[in-house]
Amino acid sequence: MAVTAMQATRMSEAEWQTRVDLAACYRLVDLFGWSDLINTRITARVPNSDQTGPHDHFLINTFGMLYDEITASSLVKVDVDGNPVERSDAELNSGASRSPARSIWPVPTSTA
Repeated sequence: MAVTAMQATRMSEAEWQTRVDLAACYRLVDLFGWSDLINTRITARVPNSDQTGPHDHFLINTFGMLYDEITASSLVKVDVDGNPVERSDAELNSGASRSPARSIWPVPTSTA
């Protein structure tokens, strides 16, 4: 299976692409030596392509994974308070709920 092939799950293509892009971001951060052990995170807002679901879901890495180990499918979807929104046995970083900026940034909208 290609690295960018979409998983057979309930997620949209937009969410899968965001997962692939975020995993690539983690890999690039590691490649350039900017990674900081395991208790740090880069998050991405899950796009809402059909405009029917919540805009307050984010992707985050699991606790204990090094940046060069993170894949699109290993990312966990959380709400703005850092709670997993789908069943997951993964342990999250201790700071998963400590990002108030995520809750105040507006959702980008198209002006076209």
